Amino acid sequence: MKKNVIALLSVVLAMAMLICACSGKTESQQTSTTTTDNTAGTSTGEPTSKQIDRPLHFRIKTEADTLDPHKTSGTGDPQTVQYQVYESLFREEVTGEVVPALAESYSFNADNTEMTLQLRKDVTFHDGTPMTADDVVFSLNRSMSTGYNGVYVDAIKAVEKVSDYEVKVILKYAYTPVVSCLSSLSTAIVPKAYVEKNGDDILSRQPMGTGAYQFVSWTSGTEIVFKAYENYWRGKAAITDLIFDVIADNNTSIISLETGDIHLDVNLSTSSIPTIEANPDLVEYSGEKASMMLFSFNNKSGIFSDVRMRQAIYYCIDRQAIIDTCLNGRGTVTEACMLRMLDEYPDDFKVVGRDVEKAKQLVAEAGYPNGVTVVAATIDNNTYKNPTVMLQEQVKDAGINLQIELSARAAWNEKVITNTDYDITCWAIPVTTLDADFAASKFYGPLCNGGGNFSNCDIPEIDALIEKGRITEPGAERNDIYRQFCELIRDNAVVCPIYTSTREAAAVKALGGFQTSSTSHYFVYDYYWVE
Repeated sequence: MKKNVIALLSVVLAMAMLICACSGKTESQQTSTTTTDNTAGTSTGEPTSKQIDRPLHFRIKTEADTLDPHKTSGTGDPQTVQYQVYESLFREEVTGEVVPALAESYSFNADNTEMTLQLRKDVTFHDGTPMTADDVVFSLNRSMSTGYNGVYVDAIKAVEKVSDYEVKVILKYAYTPVVSCLSSLSTAIVPKAYVEKNGDDILSRQPMGTGAYQFVSWTSGTEIVFKAYENYWRGKAAITDLIFDVIADNNTSIISLETGDIHLDVNLSTSSIPTIEANPDLVEYSGEKASMMLFSFNNKSGIFSDVRMRQAIYYCIDRQAIIDTCLNGRGTVTEACMLRMLDEYPDDFKVVGRDVEKAKQLVAEAGYPNGVTVVAATIDNNTYKNPTVMLQEQVKDAGINLQIELSARAAWNEKVITNTDYDITCWAIPVTTLDADFAASKFYGPLCNGGGNFSNCDIPEIDALIEKGRITEPGAERNDIYRQFCELIRDNAVVCPIYTSTREAAAVKALGGFQTSSTSHYFVYDYYWVE
């Protein structure tokens, strides 16, 4: 979905909110049966404006290591849980629109290097203490200091308190995506007094924020329990009790959906879709992911430091075959190194087609006339293992013997992301904020060697384009900057983009208000039960 489509959806949403306001119901009371563009089915049933005393069981596949938003390196399930507890100065809606949240309004100075924010005065943390500028300054400084959040806070030079409900964010340079950065969980506002009193690690297992739900308990490996915060500034949530059930196995999750033990699964596998579609009590939802699956090379050392070996992989790839085999056809070929849903994605962009003889020639020119064996560091998970098996088959006729080295995610993270100690790997670049800079920054030279640029791409021309894109307003000029960026990624074969997959979800028919989110921004506050 491109931004212009998102903008249209935002207008529709705004009209719906106006109708709700005219009906005289509060935001948490207003409910309706909704049909959305990203659903394969719609929730049905009689809408109700009364609160139904029924807990929501929300399946998560991966349990969080921590619920501290400033110390989280993972996306997906861990952040889905955190979105219920914490809020940031801005909020990205499911439509992709970024709206003020804890910030009531904001303005920039003449050269866009200083941002002044007026804070809401009706916000409290879950212990009842008011949120003030002290908490905002503390939170942003804390986010900047942890080392986890560089892409969101690197442009910030300083944060200053102007008054109890006014804050100034001083930037190192004019930065177009700053509002999007301040909608991230990485810049969530946490209670200064609570953290200082209980120690800096307190949020890991006992989170507290300003969000719609407050923490109750956490049973490792089983469930994380929340309840609706009575004094939430937008009104108490329609669903009072929220339980995140940890279910690693997809088949077990489907059975639990059918028996009613869980009500929502946002990690549905494509193989489970026929089962969902055949059940009249369940609804299947589908939408494009804000990520791109790719094969990444270590550009700095090893076999793939030679561009000819990287180009050889390009000539071996059959993207559609990988989609058909690994995703049951539910994906879109992606050739440019950019999110397909953004305006900055060049729709007419092309890469070389499959040409095994050309690939074989490049392998020989690189010094391997008799072929070569390379190791693919791979997470032991079908999402990454299956495309790697397909790659293994597609490169063998070019003289490349691909050996697959499987490891758990944590070990892979250390090897690939932290130490960049690998030759080739399969990975999806997930983006939790819809701006081109968050995709491009993965290839920024200063972030090599463990800073997030795990391909070790260090090309001055690419760095210059990334820096220019950051200060250029959306439009034709910015689109051209990122086209040039995609061309340089392709021409240097930095990584090999493969596809954009869909985000599949399933819910019981009685759950209203749910939509898939390309960035996994799921807010249970928006959901309700229908009779």
